[in-house]
Amino acid sequence: MTSRQIIAKHLLAYMQHKLSLIELIGWAEDAIMEGGFEPGHEETLRNALGKLGAADADSFGLLWEDCQQLIQSLGYEVKVEAALAASSIRTTSHALGFTLLSNRLRLKYSTTSSLVIPDNFSLNFCR
Repeated sequence: MTSRQIIAKHLLAYMQHKLSLIELIGWAEDAIMEGGFEPGHEETLRNALGKLGAADADSFGLLWEDCQQLIQSLGYEVKVEAALAASSIRTTSHALGFTLLSNRLRLKYSTTSSLVIPDNFSLNFCR
């Protein structure tokens, strides 16, 4: 049976680069064909799987915002946490802000310089 938690776990695996887009699409298409949805959430699950199954079409795709909205529609929240090795950054009194750029997290700590952390962050969802 396909549940909200199962779809959220697959989305999370995709967002963490543990599952390719092709694998996610294939899984979503198989789940739609098999049927058997969590009672009381059939429409939400079909909509989420339909969006994932169509992600390989040029007119659809799958953006970060799409994944975030899908996870929220399933009753979960996306949180991004960045972890740095001690030798990678110096302590500074400047405020840090972050922006997700494709596969990298950019931490800006001044107007003229920034620190790029390639694929070195964890992404978790919580309910």
